[in-house]
Amino acid sequence: MSSITQLPLFTTLTPTPIPTPVPIAPPVPAPTGNPTRATRLQALADKMTDQIDAKRNSRTSQQNYTRRRAAMAAHMQAQADALEKIQYTLYALADAHEHGDVPPLLAGIADKATVETLIYLDRWPTAGWGDKDRARLTRAGITIDTCADAHAALLAIAQPPDRSAERRRQELERQARSLVGQIPGYFPTPTPIAHDMVMWADIHAGMRVLEPSAGSGNIADVIHERYPDVQLEVIEWSNTLQDLLRIKGYNVIAGDFFSVDGQQWDRIVQNPPFENLQDIDHVRQAWEHLADGGRLVSVMSESPFFRTDAKATEFRAWLDGQTHDIIDLEAGAFAASGTGIKARIVIIDKR
Repeated sequence: MSSITQLPLFTTLTPTPIPTPVPIAPPVPAPTGNPTRATRLQALADKMTDQIDAKRNSRTSQQNYTRRRAAMAAHMQAQADALEKIQYTLYALADAHEHGDVPPLLAGIADKATVETLIYLDRWPTAGWGDKDRARLTRAGITIDTCADAHAALLAIAQPPDRSAERRRQELERQARSLVGQIPGYFPTPTPIAHDMVMWADIHAGMRVLEPSAGSGNIADVIHERYPDVQLEVIEWSNTLQDLLRIKGYNVIAGDFFSVDGQQWDRIVQNPPFENLQDIDHVRQAWEHLADGGRLVSVMSESPFFRTDAKATEFRAWLDGQTHDIIDLEAGAFAASGTGIKARIVIIDKR
């Protein structure tokens, strides 16, 4: 008799694990870019540079300080700021088109006027006065429903440059202009005269050059522009003017020229104060600090050349013993600096 194997009535089955679903990433929108538009927007921004510079460096801002001129200069600066805001926004849009990441709401902007409109409008323009603005926004694909978002997107991509240092310099320059006539003997060297003085100084690369009584640095500016590879140093006693000189990048080595000991320079170019024959003192001091073979170029008043007191007489005798030249300046040469005083340029070589 054969045996029958008993099978279990129930069989336990191991369930097949259900795989965890892999999340499907949302589709990545295609980059929005337009190289042709980038080039156009860049060109529009570039064209604004001269206009901005003209307002930021207007003749009014360079003239002697008055309240009216200060107000006019401040207005011009505000206009320059507004233009620059449009310019750096155009640059930002051009860059976004170049890299293909322009926000879709801004992809239709193709001109400066639309940028200006959207910068200053965070809502849809009302009927009447806003007709031109609405037409510009509509051409750019911006609607009443998307205007606020487009405005926010435009401001988000356009980051203004850091102008804190420039603002500080502008304020110091304004203060420097206000000091003309307030500080005895402070009459900045007009730029054309500064250029002539630097030419007569015959500066060469590697020389050590000094502008004492530097004021706002008009002479130093010309030296630095023409000879950036010389060792240029300045001296100035006014704290405000020292701050301005440092912001310009000049090495202010002292506040008082007469406190400097034991140093010598290859060239000294200066416009010293004239009161009480101080120009004589400054010329003699500069001579003591000239290296052998050095040259001094100095503005001087007429007084040392015609007065009969002992100081002026002795100076003329001393000058006659030096290798020197004298150049008469035209009457009114310093009128732009607020004085009608007649002056000369004295050039002295140390043999």
